[in-house]
Amino acid sequence: ALGCHYRVTAPGAQIALPEVKLGLIPGAGGTQRLPRALGVEMALNMMVKGDPVKSEVLAQVPGQKLFDKVTTSADTLMDEAMALAAAVTDTRCSFNIVSAREVSVISFSQIRIILGVNRHLDQVTH
Repeated sequence: ALGCHYRVTAPGAQIALPEVKLGLIPGAGGTQRLPRALGVEMALNMMVKGDPVKSEVLAQVPGQKLFDKVTTSADTLMDEAMALAAAVTDTRCSFNIVSAREVSVISFSQIRIILGVNRHLDQVTH
């Protein structure tokens, strides 16, 4: 889930990196993406302890980017997630490109230009 562009959670969901309790380093981007989404201190605590943290607690971390929405209940999770997806696709026709240093938004027209340039370079070199 850390690699997703948008994340929705229900109240009471328990978020953890349980592999550390087995002596493993968190996988699936846990050591890279979690600090960017939650901040270093909270992410480090989760990486070292491996204990579950409730979604409500994580959603209240100042500046957190882990959740885009915490639903009103677990029963409405799917409906609210679908509503968020519809709202995002209705209002935004762009991709979020996340780097270690900045977040930038690239529009479809910019992507076409980039792809066109790459396609042109391929034709020239082959």
